[in-house]
Amino acid sequence: MKTKIAIIKVLQAYLQDCISSKRFLRSSGAFSRQAQLSYQAVVLYLLTLPKRSLAVSLDDFLEHYYGATAPIMSKSSISKARYKLSHRLFIAWNQLLCNEAYAHSAPKTWKGDLLYGIDGSTGTIPDSPSTRAVFGLRKNQHDQGALARVLVCYDVLNHFCTRTAIVAYTTSERAVAYKWAQRMDTSGIYIYDRGFASFVHFWLLNGYNKSFVIRCKLGFNKEVKAFVDSNDQSRVVELSASHKARKKLREMGMNLGKTTTVTLRLVKVKLDDGSIEVLITNLLDSEQYPDQCFKELYFMRWGVEVFFDKFKNQMEVEIFSGRKPEAIKQEFYASVFVYNLQSLLLADCIPEIEKKNAGKDKPHQINRNVSFGLLKVKILQIFLLADPSQVLKNLKIKFLKNTLAVVPNRHNPRNKNKKRQRDRFRQNTNFARAA
Repeated sequence: MKTKIAIIKVLQAYLQDCISSKRFLRSSGAFSRQAQLSYQAVVLYLLTLPKRSLAVSLDDFLEHYYGATAPIMSKSSISKARYKLSHRLFIAWNQLLCNEAYAHSAPKTWKGDLLYGIDGSTGTIPDSPSTRAVFGLRKNQHDQGALARVLVCYDVLNHFCTRTAIVAYTTSERAVAYKWAQRMDTSGIYIYDRGFASFVHFWLLNGYNKSFVIRCKLGFNKEVKAFVDSNDQSRVVELSASHKARKKLREMGMNLGKTTTVTLRLVKVKLDDGSIEVLITNLLDSEQYPDQCFKELYFMRWGVEVFFDKFKNQMEVEIFSGRKPEAIKQEFYASVFVYNLQSLLLADCIPEIEKKNAGKDKPHQINRNVSFGLLKVKILQIFLLADPSQVLKNLKIKFLKNTLAVVPNRHNPRNKNKKRQRDRFRQNTNFARAA
């Protein structure tokens, strides 16, 4: 608990430093003395992740922020004040949170490596001329409107989003992944689905010393096809750069010769239904990483899918209180910060949970949905109180009281013929819940 309190105080100090130095403002004269809502008030308002009617959300926030002396403000007050702040504050704040979390504790690893699942999704956003201009337009047989693309790098063992992006719908997942290849930490294994398989990606990750495992199509190239037709369980191959790959890398400032190759390992994974998947990796050491370990390793990627489920359905990230691109980015990155803050606090419950699970047929884990609701109503106190230790202790007690059983080897087959439920939490114009 002392570690978590220390991290919270670091986060508090960082926010106060940003306020005093006027960092992350979109204009130099923002948040003057005459402003109805201060820099701090706007940041903490966004941390409450308002999903209800704007007037109701603001009134509730002011009551908790100011107490009995809460002023009465119109909803236009927060609408104007929020656009003085840049969403980049939440990106930097989240990076600090992750850095502190890893520095102050021994994170869970697999064979000594952190495991990161990288995947993308799409998100429904408010449809307006400005959002269409920035994020793009979805137009198909189901619907038409503004849509954004989301990409996350997710620590599947420790449940932290270490890197995120919300970009235009027309931006490919690979394009974002290419940019991330250089910036990501070298201590860990990055696991990707088959949409990320390309020579360009292999070259970048390998060149920047990033360990990776990427699933590919069975007909990805001639080397993979030959491997699939063979009886080999794994094979080390030299993949050559095609003209298209060299052109793409040249556009990125890298000139490759025609004979350029990258040495990689192909591994077959047999699924429970008897079908075969092929993984491409630069983990060439067969003693440290034997063929048999890759099924378990690739399955770990499922954690990022679980994250998207919780992010969209529990945190209702696709409900936005603002309709401009900057508002969408603010709320998206604030949601990521709150998710990671929740993971930070839940990690403190692990020793008690493991003790309770000893000898049980069905182990239990903290109910993340309930814990999110409990955290959300206390988040103002966490960042307003000079000493939030009692608040954190009370939250921990409540977290431990709300657990659910873990079903081992749970498997829900996908029904491809079932019509997908779309925009479950989409907020319609002029129709936000008031309670």
